[in-house]
Amino acid sequence: MDRRKFLKNAAVTGGAVIAGSMIPGEAHASGHGHDPAEFENNYAVLYDATKCIGCRICELACNMTNDLDKPDIDFKDLRVLAKKRRTDETTHTVINRFYPYGDDARMNHKPVFLKQQCMHCNEPACVSACIVGALRKTPEGPVLYDESACIGCRYCMIACPFQIPVFEFDEPLFPVIQKCTLCIHRIPDKLPACVEACPQEAMTFGRRGDLLKLGHGIIEQNTDIYETEIYGEHTAGGTSWLYLLPVPPVKLGLLVQSDVPAGQLSETIQHSVFKYFIPPVALYIFLFLMMFRSSRMDNKSNHEGEEE
Repeated sequence: MDRRKFLKNAAVTGGAVIAGSMIPGEAHASGHGHDPAEFENNYAVLYDATKCIGCRICELACNMTNDLDKPDIDFKDLRVLAKKRRTDETTHTVINRFYPYGDDARMNHKPVFLKQQCMHCNEPACVSACIVGALRKTPEGPVLYDESACIGCRYCMIACPFQIPVFEFDEPLFPVIQKCTLCIHRIPDKLPACVEACPQEAMTFGRRGDLLKLGHGIIEQNTDIYETEIYGEHTAGGTSWLYLLPVPPVKLGLLVQSDVPAGQLSETIQHSVFKYFIPPVALYIFLFLMMFRSSRMDNKSNHEGEEE
């Protein structure tokens, strides 16, 4: 690594550490420090995977309401379902198709479709990881991003257990993070665009506590159809997207998370580092010494080359 690259990396690393050291010791992923019981009043969506037919109309509605670039493949083209997809800078939600029943003749090789987008966690790891407060958990529930505060470190992408935040790598001047906002610009006067557009009514929008009661009631009346647990009720500390599933989540590509919020882990690591590890000033002294040593070695090497 030459000195220019070393200096650039040192500046980025040192800046990140200094910014992180400014985080209040009692910062929380929830963003506004409310009691976990209050999450039940957050806006949320209950998604029934048994009703989804993979039509991609929710993708189209999301694209239109958020004024995103049109994809290369039209929304009517269902051939894209042959390959598992992730959200990207122009797509805030995707439908994926799975065949979880294997050789079960009773299901006749029936597919199960799964909608994926930002889960809007109760205690989001992305919020906890962001060293400049560009991401925040709102009292209403949605996790929002402030591009004016973002420094492009992309820690949120690493921290998210669901691999949702995406970076605009194709934007050379002002790249930003892109993800679902739960259509906060529409609610509560209107439903989120994907919910409103779904022809199968596979999604129900409302308060999280009410949706959990509804979901458990559906499961109790249809124990032969649904898994006994609602994915997202406790997953990663709880999320605002709640899934009724006909098969275990792992068979639909969903990450099996513990009930411990991912944000708590990132906060513990972050706060421990800044409280007990190398102070920013010491870090910069270390980097300066490394640069000085590197500079002397380069000068010595160049001087010996001239003598030869």
